[in-house]
Parts: sequence; C-alpha cells; structure tokens
Amino acid sequence: PELPEGRVNAIAERDGRIYCGTYNGAAVLTETDGVWSVSEQLNQASGLLCDSVNVILPVEHGLLLGSYLASDGGVTVLADDGIISYVEASSGLPHPYVTSALQLEDGTVLLGMGYMRDGALAELIPEGDSYRVGHVYTKADGLPGEKVRYLFEDDDSIWITTEYDGVVIRDKQTEQTKYLTEESGLSDNEIKCITKADGYYWLGGKYGLTVVPESVRN
Repeated sequence: PELPEGRVNAIAERDGRIYCGTYNGAAVLTETDGVWSVSEQLNQASGLLCDSVNVILPVEHGLLLGSYLASDGGVTVLADDGIISYVEASSGLPHPYVTSALQLEDGTVLLGMGYMRDGALAELIPEGDSYRVGHVYTKADGLPGEKVRYLFEDDDSIWITTEYDGVVIRDKQTEQTKYLTEESGLSDNEIKCITKADGYYWLGGKYGLTVVPESVRN
C-alpha cells in the first residue's frame, strides 16, 4: 500500500536500499529490525525528470532512472551526494522512452530506447557524476530493428533484442555480429529477457521460451 499506485516496472538494490520504479514514481525501501518499509518516494515533485520510472540502473556514483510513456522523459541521474542531473532530448537523447540499460566495464552505459517501430541504442558516456550522449546506433549501424527491447552481457558477448526484428549478438573479442530471428529458431522476434546457465542462453519471448546453446555465438 505504501508504493506509488500502478505496476512495478523495475527493482534495484543499492547500499542496502531497494528501489521500486512505477509509472507514478519510485519508492525507496529500507529495513529496520527485519521490517521493510517505504522511507522515501521519488517523483517529479522531488526532482525526477518525470514520474514514470521504467528502468533503474545502479552505477558507481548513484542511480540512473529511465522513463517510459512520458513525452518529457529520458534519464534522471541521481548521484550519491544528492545531485540530480538529466539526459533528455535537449542533451541529444534520441527517444524519451527507456526500455533497458546496461553498464559496460569502462563505465559507458548502453540505453535501449523506443516505442513501436521507433527507437535506437544510445551510449551514455560518464562525465563526473553525470553523463553525455555518445554514439547513437540505429538500423544503419546494424541493429535489426529500431526499438531496442532488452540488453544482456556476459564475458564473451553483448545481446541486443528488438521489438519486432529479433536479436543481434556482438562478440566482444572479434566485434563480429550474428542475428537470430524466428527463421533461425526463435520462439518469436520479440525477446523480452535473457539469462545464461550451464552453457545455454535462455531467451524469454512474447510467445515462448527459446534455449540457445553457447556454441551458436561462434
């Protein structure tokens, strides 16, 4: 009952606190004597770019909170020292709807973005406690579709899924890419989530589950 109204889109942990994002703000949960309760609510009135919080990514100096279904959206950067900055259209962000976020080893953050058949994959380059927009990747750069749905990384590869057009796998050593679609065996072209276990990638789609052996990357 203490959470903002609406479905929970994202959950993340940082420094012993749990952050829950909804379309009506984010709740900060803290534990006291074994009991979790909402200690703070984050929303536009408290400094977020907008109330919608669809993605939460813990980073070295704080949190990135990405919006969805908000025309004035983008990314709110909430630093540990309380400084709030924003990455939005005026900063070069290609779309206001954030679907996924992945931090790379060098601190760069990849943002999946878009709605329906519009979107892109954007790089956020760290600058102090904030970020600037780097390269923006589209179909012209090899994405199978404009809207990026989900991002996944393991030791060897980065997987980028799209809304309607399947998955692209980028080998981190060779930088070669491989594409997976329904024609190559996916349950469907809209892959929503990925995990890896025991030498297999497990891909959750809109209409089913696809199990992909690790050797497919080669």
